[in-house]
Amino acid sequence: MSERARIAYFNGGSGVPSVIFRTPLLSRLEERGHHVRRYPCIPNRYEHWPLLGWRVSQSLKYAIRRWQIRRIANGSFDSVILETGAVHSDDDVLEHELRRAARRLVYDIDDAVFLLFPEKIKRIAAMCDHVIAGNEAIADWIRPHNPSVSIIPTCVDERDYASKWESEQRVSAGSAAAETGIVKIGWVGSAGNVALLKTILPAIEKLAEQKPLRFHIITARAAHQSMDAGTKDLLRWIDIDRCNVAAELRQLDVGIMPLPEDHEWSTYKCNAKMIQYMASGLPTVASDVGFNRTLVEDGREGFLVRDLSQWQAAIDRLAGDAALRETMGRAAQVRVSAEFTVAKRVDDYERAVLFLSRQDAE
Repeated sequence: MSERARIAYFNGGSGVPSVIFRTPLLSRLEERGHHVRRYPCIPNRYEHWPLLGWRVSQSLKYAIRRWQIRRIANGSFDSVILETGAVHSDDDVLEHELRRAARRLVYDIDDAVFLLFPEKIKRIAAMCDHVIAGNEAIADWIRPHNPSVSIIPTCVDERDYASKWESEQRVSAGSAAAETGIVKIGWVGSAGNVALLKTILPAIEKLAEQKPLRFHIITARAAHQSMDAGTKDLLRWIDIDRCNVAAELRQLDVGIMPLPEDHEWSTYKCNAKMIQYMASGLPTVASDVGFNRTLVEDGREGFLVRDLSQWQAAIDRLAGDAALRETMGRAAQVRVSAEFTVAKRVDDYERAVLFLSRQDAE
């Protein structure tokens, strides 16, 4: 594309997962010469100013949002991206103001927020020029309300995520494992999802009585120590805001992702953590539900499981077989490299944001 575009990104703020995983795509657009202006929620959608209290903070957030929309209206932007968590409430007043301010409005949705606010999301989808959906299940929900949909999954920046089996990374990860002999199981995610780990902790505890295991939990400090294990020294809490997540994942041996199989939300998850594990060269053990089935072929890149006994059997098998971990980890990295990196998706993202044909983009 010869003409450079001006893009506004109206989003839920720093630290919000959907923003974290779209940021590398936006940065890559900037490298291509496009101008991207970010308008985050301040503080982010999950937070408030403690000294002001929640209610006053929300009022101030709302005022800042309206000021940002006025800036967008005066900014001559070619396209405005509305990130799904930018305004987390059941009304759509701000979204309609943004619609009036935007020449072209693109809705980027990577979570099942429509289960919380179904009527609102129907209206937002219908009023946007285009919708970017994080997976096919979300796209299927959106299409009756707006048929102009692109599917662009969560992806990782291949510049940051290297497989632990690559030569330099292998030396680092291998030497750490050789020193301790401990197999490291790991999970990364937001503080609100730590509770999901309690459902499988008994399986890991039982295995830890038989094998040298350690369970690394990478999450916000607020959730640290929110879960106890009966086995001494089993849990290791790592502050997600003070570590290099990609480097921490390369030190692990197995990545896990439990989800409630009976919850509709699981069907629509875009499963960023699975993609992070796989990009790092980790075999995975995950609940047999939703997008996990798209990412992992059971027995190839990892194991898909349904109950506690299957969780225990899968982790036990990987913990006891280093060669299997490497075989599955390498297959996982190949799978992600083929479809779930910024390099693979930036062209699609550019076309979706700017409404380009393939010929225009070239």
